[in-house]
Amino acid sequence: MLAEDPLGRMGVDEGSVILRDEAVWRFAAERVRAPIVMTLSGGYARRSAAVVVDSISNLFDKFGLVQDSNQASDK
Repeated sequence: MLAEDPLGRMGVDEGSVILRDEAVWRFAAERVRAPIVMTLSGGYARRSAAVVVDSISNLFDKFGLVQDSNQASDK
């Protein structure tokens, strides 16, 4: 859990971070159709890096951000 983050003091669990990032991405991509840039910050809890990886992996899965290399070579 990120509740142990001494500087964040938000008591947010890992699942909530993933859901938050997904909601922001969905809003920007689908609702307002705005370009998206994701920067990383924080990382003061032991699991921070793993949570960021899990969140980004979730975004890749949910929004199809990975292009199949076979499709790319066909163009």
